[in-house]
Amino acid sequence: MNHPLRMLHIGDTHWASEPIAPGIDSQARLNQLCDWIASIHQPIDALIHTGDWVHRGQLDCDSGNSTRTAWNRLAQIGIPILTAVGNHDNRSVLTQCFQQNLPAH
Repeated sequence: MNHPLRMLHIGDTHWASEPIAPGIDSQARLNQLCDWIASIHQPIDALIHTGDWVHRGQLDCDSGNSTRTAWNRLAQIGIPILTAVGNHDNRSVLTQCFQQNLPAH
């Protein structure tokens, strides 16, 4: 690496497959965020998401699909992702996403 380590920090994206409140389209907001990140011309070495990836992942009825969808959308950008688990996140599914995307040694 010939440049200082560059990290981009995001958090509290609260993505949901259904509207979370009138007038709040979290799918569109996640796509806008991802498009903005992808448009940054400076190299980014890691994306750090500090939790609350999804809006209702902590509920027992959550299947984890919203977490997987949000993770996969951010992963499409091609920047390594580091994460913390927020109080709205599905801890086990987010852990699986992170572990499945660790770089090979």
